[in-house]
Amino acid sequence: MTGSFLLTVAICAAITICIRALPIVFLAGARLPAFAMAWLGFIPSSIMIAIVTLELVKYAGEDGGTAATVAAALGCALVAFLTRSLFATVLVGVVLYLGMMLMA
Repeated sequence: MTGSFLLTVAICAAITICIRALPIVFLAGARLPAFAMAWLGFIPSSIMIAIVTLELVKYAGEDGGTAATVAAALGCALVAFLTRSLFATVLVGVVLYLGMMLMA
């Protein structure tokens, strides 16, 4: 490996540690105002929405693409809401996705 590659990896690692660890270290014992706590409450759902949206549109150009992912997502949401079972949710999602891909 070249020195510049190792330097790049080290810089990326340092930046990642700073972004992820330092806020936890500095905010661990801090009392935040109510508006900040309310705002931070939206972060997990925002991240989940971003991940799901990316997955739904990732295969838009392929056969069955968006229809398969949307059908699987809707089926998963319905099963998760009705059963609260992770196993059933994953099973239905996989079956729906594969079924839609095979029909395309």
